[in-house]
Amino acid sequence: VSDSQHPRVTGSSMVRFAADEVETESGQEYRLRCSLLPLRVNIDQDTLDFLISYFAFGQTSDIHGAVADVKQKEATADIDASLSSSLPKDATKHQPIVLTQGGTVDDDHANSTDDTIYFQAVDIRAFKIKIDYWPKRINFSELYEGSAFEAINLFAYEALEVDLRRIQTHGVNGVDNLLQIIALSWKDDIIKKQLHKCLAGVAIPPLNTLASVGSSFGGLVLVPLDQYQKDGRIIHGVKRGTSNFVRTVTVEALSTASKFAMATQTILEHADDIITPVDRSAVSMSMGSTQLVAHTGRKGSKRFGSQPKNTQDGLEQAADSFAKGVKSAVQTVIALPLREYETKGTTSAVKSAIRAVPVAFLRPMIGATEAMSYTLLGLRNSVDPEIRQNFEQKYKKK
Repeated sequence: VSDSQHPRVTGSSMVRFAADEVETESGQEYRLRCSLLPLRVNIDQDTLDFLISYFAFGQTSDIHGAVADVKQKEATADIDASLSSSLPKDATKHQPIVLTQGGTVDDDHANSTDDTIYFQAVDIRAFKIKIDYWPKRINFSELYEGSAFEAINLFAYEALEVDLRRIQTHGVNGVDNLLQIIALSWKDDIIKKQLHKCLAGVAIPPLNTLASVGSSFGGLVLVPLDQYQKDGRIIHGVKRGTSNFVRTVTVEALSTASKFAMATQTILEHADDIITPVDRSAVSMSMGSTQLVAHTGRKGSKRFGSQPKNTQDGLEQAADSFAKGVKSAVQTVIALPLREYETKGTTSAVKSAIRAVPVAFLRPMIGATEAMSYTLLGLRNSVDPEIRQNFEQKYKKK
């Protein structure tokens, strides 16, 4: 999830999976054990729909009927000695979810077909996951019917972090049933106990900013208390909590300001598209493709994938953006009327110059807002370089 918060041991595997085959009178049975490192996922709705279709969630009869007797209780005993002996002692600070399908194990096994894999015991360790999810469409008919899954597509989610708790289950016929039980169990746990984290992950600046600041504000009390319980150095804990709070407030303030600058730039660009008296064919004849991109002020995903490394880099990119905005305005106000004069005469040149007056104000403003966003991003990335690394990994260059 985060290299600083969850450092990875050199050579450690992202997934550890073990399957024990057991011979019984009824046939072959399996015991599975699985553990995962914290995961960072960037996904959109199309990819999610493909994964759901690929793993065939919901193709069997009724998910709720398969786990109608799902119960959560404290794990007072391990599934068996061989299963528990292979697990680390600090498995999780949360109580595991213990699941069992309806009916006895012998009944379930007797009802299974020869091709069905029978899982005698399954143990999936708890792990963290941080998700960036971008919806593309909404099925309003399913939303009106009360589909909780479709309600997810109402908002985009950024840095949504949840804990997928440990699951212990036994007596499961088939991979499909196992996947359904796991998915439904995690969904129920998130809805019941971690819904506030989902709200904090909504990609709306007031919500995620307030959530981050509120969490760090709580650290002003929790961090010193935790430090005092460990070694009694409460002053050291106060320093750590205060430092984290100031750093979080600074980063969130700079991030929010840069987002407002980008939003302002986008509005000005739309206004420029409406009032610009530019003939695209004429511009393309007098300007190269690279200059034309700079002329329109479009940066695409560059502002996310190629962020300034530090304050100095941010100032350099800011100066370059402002210079391009001024150059673009000069090109529209002077060069185009001059071309109109050479091709169509004085009257056409005067009309072109008059229509280009608003551009003389808009283009430098676009460059100034873009320069401000780069400056703020440079300051933020100087305070927290890990944010830039995350964005570069998310918006990789092709």
